[in-house]
Amino acid sequence: PQEIELKPIGKYHALLIGNSNYPKKGKFTKLTSPKNDVTELSKILETKYNFNVISELDVTRNKFFDLMNELKNKTKDSDYVLIYYSGHGERVGNERYWIPIDASKNNRRNWINVSDITASFEGDIPEIASTHIALIVDSCWFKVKGQDNVRNKKMAYNKLLKSRTAVVMASGQDTLVDDPEEGSSLFAKSIINQLENTDQPIRLHDIYIEVFEQLGELDQTPIYRTMDSWSHKDGDFIFIPKNKS
Repeated sequence: PQEIELKPIGKYHALLIGNSNYPKKGKFTKLTSPKNDVTELSKILETKYNFNVISELDVTRNKFFDLMNELKNKTKDSDYVLIYYSGHGERVGNERYWIPIDASKNNRRNWINVSDITASFEGDIPEIASTHIALIVDSCWFKVKGQDNVRNKKMAYNKLLKSRTAVVMASGQDTLVDDPEEGSSLFAKSIINQLENTDQPIRLHDIYIEVFEQLGELDQTPIYRTMDSWSHKDGDFIFIPKNKS
């Protein structure tokens, strides 16, 4: 896009969680990429973009909900909120779960039902207040019911910034996803590279298009969904470098 100067109406907040170091007793394998991805993403959001970042590695179930509560207490209706989860995911029937490090494969007591998270974004007065809410997920067996038609591809950035946004982007839809033996996942690497290699504001949907192309060699198919049940209107989540705000 042309040179753009944008004035957000609120503050940017991010909650980043990366679960890698799963203990043997829980029978979930250790993962390489979540800790690397969250560490790198946290750094770039703090240094290049105007995010107030809450970043944690290897969280328990109780810690996870403490972090969600911390985020809730910081946000206002005018703010822009990004939540990023990387770690194990599971499914049982129609239910989808995120797996904290104190979880066991043999007992669902400490699993986190994704619907308990997404409930925080639903309705006209969501528990986590925001103008923009974006949920980015890099885990297996993640699934949401949303819309994949994006109606605002040519809308001016300033209008996108002020319109209610509620979107989900994930590395796969109800499938296994790749975890490399070292480094970052291709999903996270693509996101991070795009945020690093632009000096202009960038839309999350544009990031997704590039992610989709780069993950073409894998069996997983990334998704981008607008969430009407979270009161999505016509906006998009926009990352604004510090020199453009």
